Amino acid sequence: NKDDPFDGLDNDQDGYIDNYRGWDFGGKSGNGFGDKDPSYRSKHGVSVTGIAAATPDNMIGSAGVGFNCRYLPVKASPDNAPNAITHGYESVLYAAEQGAQVINCSWGGRVNSQFAKDIIDYVVEIKKSAVVAACGNAPADLRFYPAAFKNVLSVTNLHFQDTVCCP
Repeated sequence: NKDDPFDGLDNDQDGYIDNYRGWDFGGKSGNGFGDKDPSYRSKHGVSVTGIAAATPDNMIGSAGVGFNCRYLPVKASPDNAPNAITHGYESVLYAAEQGAQVINCSWGGRVNSQFAKDIIDYVVEIKKSAVVAACGNAPADLRFYPAAFKNVLSVTNLHFQDTVCCP
């Protein structure tokens, strides 16, 4: 976000001070507004980002599938509980409001709520962002949200036997 450099001010007037590099909704403990450091401490988040957006032609590692795309770091978990998604839907909304065209949710759960559905519908139908979400980690016929919402592209992985990890 080049419109909001690190100077202690909300230069772009979006409600987030110094969100030049994205936003950390979880913050240190998940109880506050978050902070300007979306550094992720999970191998999973870093791996998914690399698959999507690793810089090509730099002689380092691999190239992401989104050739020369830009990515917006948004963290939805607190620093003290990196696997707990405490601000998932707020993070999705923030990404869309910042202009993200594709929003990845490598998370989800069994809870279906009108709040979550309303955010997904708004982000897809009004902001015109594509939302891609993990459908879960169980080989069972379960609904996993946000992947189970009608406006979301639900993705899964396959086991080495070419069987689906989740429905």
